[in-house]
Amino acid sequence: MRTDRRGESGFTLVELLIAMTLMLLVVGATLAVFSTMERRTRDDSRLSDQERTARVAVDTLAKRLRNLASPQSAGAAPQALERAQAQDLMFRTVASTGTSTTANPENLERYRYCLGTDGRLYAERQANTNWTATPPSPTSCGTSDGWSGDRMVVAQNLVNGARPVFRYQMSPTPGTYSESTSVTQTNFPNDIAIRAELFVDLNANAAPGPTTINTRVFLRNQNRPPTAKINATYQTALVTLNASDSADPENNPLYYQWSDNGSVVQAFSQQATYAFRPTTSGTHVISLVVRDIGGLQVTSNTLTVTCTTPNGTPTCSGPSSA
Repeated sequence: MRTDRRGESGFTLVELLIAMTLMLLVVGATLAVFSTMERRTRDDSRLSDQERTARVAVDTLAKRLRNLASPQSAGAAPQALERAQAQDLMFRTVASTGTSTTANPENLERYRYCLGTDGRLYAERQANTNWTATPPSPTSCGTSDGWSGDRMVVAQNLVNGARPVFRYQMSPTPGTYSESTSVTQTNFPNDIAIRAELFVDLNANAAPGPTTINTRVFLRNQNRPPTAKINATYQTALVTLNASDSADPENNPLYYQWSDNGSVVQAFSQQATYAFRPTTSGTHVISLVVRDIGGLQVTSNTLTVTCTTPNGTPTCSGPSSA
C-alpha cells in the first residue's frame, strides 16, 4: 500500500519564505495605514485646536468691540477707534474692573489687535491703571513692537498673508453703506461695523485649504457725527434760519452755533433757529455748526443772503436751504 509522504513533510523552505514575505507585506501595509490615520488624526486634532483658539479670539474681540467707549474727556478726538487698518486695529473700552482716577476718570483701557509676520494674531492691552490719553504708536506687530502694556498671542498658524484681517463698514450718510480695509481718523465716526476674518492652516503647502473664521460686529456704542442742515425763509426785512432738519444718528440732543460773515452771532445752544433784520444792504454769508452731546461737530454748507434797500427798507433774498 502506497503512502503520500508529502502531507507529513510540512512546508518547504521556499514556501515558508514566500509566506513570510507575504505576511510582512500585509503587516507593513496595515501599519502604514494605521500610521497615516494616526498622523491625520493628530493633524486634525491640532487644526481643531487652532480653529477653536481662533474662534475664541474673534469672539473675545467682538465682546470688547461691543463695549466701546467714546467719552469726550478721553482725548482730543472723542472716538473709540484709534487705529483702523487692514491688519491693525486699536480701540478703547471701559474696564470691567478697577476704579476711576483723576488721570482716567472714565476708567478706560486700550486694546490693539494686529497680525504679525510670524502668522500670529496678537492682542495688546494698556490697562486702566496705565492709561494715557495719547495712544501708543507702534509701527510693527509682535514681541518687539514697543507696546508698553500686556501682550499675548490669541491665534496662530494664520495664513492671511496680504488678505485683510479687518474690514470696516462705513456709513458717511445715513442709508448709504460701503466697506473699506482702512479708515482715516476723520472717518472713524462713520464706521458702524467691523468684520474680522482669519485664515487658519497648519500646512499651507498641502491640502486641504485654510479654514476661515470670521465675525461681524456692529458698533452699538460708537458715536457718529450729526448732520447740519439750514432752511431759510424771507419776509421782506426778516430772515429766519432754521436748523431743525439737522439730525443725530443716535437721536441725542444737538447744539447749534450760528455765524454771519465769519463772526459768531449765536453761541452753542439747543436753539435751532436764528433770525435777523438787516438795517443796510449787503451780503450775509451764514454758516452753522452742529455739535452732539459727545463733542462731535460738523459745519454746514454756507448760505449767502443778499439784502438790498430799493425803497429804504432792506429786502433780502437767497437760497431756501444749505
